[in-house]
Parts: sequence; structure tokens; C-alpha cells
Amino acid sequence: MNFRRSAAALAAAAVIGVVATPVAQAADPSPSATPSVAIPSGLYGSGDPTYDGVWRQSLALLAQDAVGVRPAGQAVDWLTGQQCANGAFASFRADTATACDARTMLDTNATSAAVQALAALGGHDAVTGKAVGWLKSVQNKDGGWGFGAGSPSDANSTSIVIGALAAVGEKPAEVRKGGKSPFDALLGLALPCDGKDGGAFAYQPDKKGGLAANADATAAGVLGALGKGLDAEAGEKAAA
Repeated sequence: MNFRRSAAALAAAAVIGVVATPVAQAADPSPSATPSVAIPSGLYGSGDPTYDGVWRQSLALLAQDAVGVRPAGQAVDWLTGQQCANGAFASFRADTATACDARTMLDTNATSAAVQALAALGGHDAVTGKAVGWLKSVQNKDGGWGFGAGSPSDANSTSIVIGALAAVGEKPAEVRKGGKSPFDALLGLALPCDGKDGGAFAYQPDKKGGLAANADATAAGVLGALGKGLDAEAGEKAAA
């Protein structure tokens, strides 16, 4: 079993261990463990999904797919049902009967994770196509993406969008805004190789334009530089 499959097996076991059925249930009835919103049927996990519902569902589906487990239909339906009419995903929508509007906080990270999960499962081209169209529409002039539409580019968001583009067969280097590709944005966040933190990525520049090494951003930046997504296998080398 390679690194990807063994790691995915652990992730899948953790998720499935939290919920014995696809219908998520609270693990602890005590007030301190009660989520601020109801856990919808089909959503994995028992924690409050307000900030990570789409994200964690996407990772759960990817993990199951990686080890050959067919996800429950209602779990997949829950994820596709979170999409807004313009193709984007928010972190979590408690009421999908109400259309997304200007107050809906659209999330490039959640959208990109959902694209990767649904592309891996197959059969969701209409959903992923609309999602990628939205991601392209909110690309920044430096070639990258921030967490929200119009927010400054960061290494984490840019990298996960690269993974989404690759998952649907796009060539990230050819997805440009203002003549810049996502790889240009990543290079702008890479620390010089001759410094003490050479090889690391910063999350974003500070107010003076300085770059500080960030472990999470570096891990994401490696995947982005590979042009790979969340299901990348160990041993691959970056062309960028």
C-alpha cells in the first residue's frame, strides 16, 4: 500500500468511525458538545459544520474513494446540494432551499475541495464544470486566489485551486489573469533559496511585503507546485 492509500485509509477509518451510518449524529449529548446548528442527514462528522461542512465532507469522500470504498449516495448528494447557482460552494449552507445571495460567504477552498472529491468519484461533470468556471472568474491579477472572492492571494488557497483545476483536466499554467498563472502567484510567495528558510512558502506577504515561512503554506505550496491535488501520491516531482 503506497503512502496515499495508507494515509487515506486512516482518514476514512477516522471519518467512518465517527459515524457508523452516513447520517451524522452527535457523539455527546452534553451541552458543551452540542453544535450550534443541526447536523444534516448525509453529512459526515458530529462537530459543528458551520466553517468546515463542505471541506470535511470532501475529504471524507476522497478518503473513501482512495481505498476503494463507494461513498453513501446521500453523502454525495449532500455535497452536490451545497452548490450555489453560480457554481461556488460556501463553507456550509444550513438551508439549501434558500438561494445564495450577496450575503453568502463563498469559499474558494471549499469549492476546490468539492471539485476534487466529485471529480474523483466521477459522474458530476456539470457540478464540477460550474464550480471551476466560478473559480476562474474570481482569479486575482497575480494569478492566484484568496480564501474569498477578491481577497488577496495566499499559498494555501492558490494551491488547492490548482488541485481542482488539475482534477478536471485543466492545465493550471494556462489558467491566467492579467498574464499571470497560479504558478506565478506561488513563486511570489516562495522564500529565496539562499535564506535560512529557503524553500519554504509564506501564507501571504506581511504589510511591508515581507515573507515569513509558514508550515501549512509550505505543505500546500508543495502540492501546488506539483500541479497536484489532495489525492497526490508520494514520489512525484514538481515540474514548476
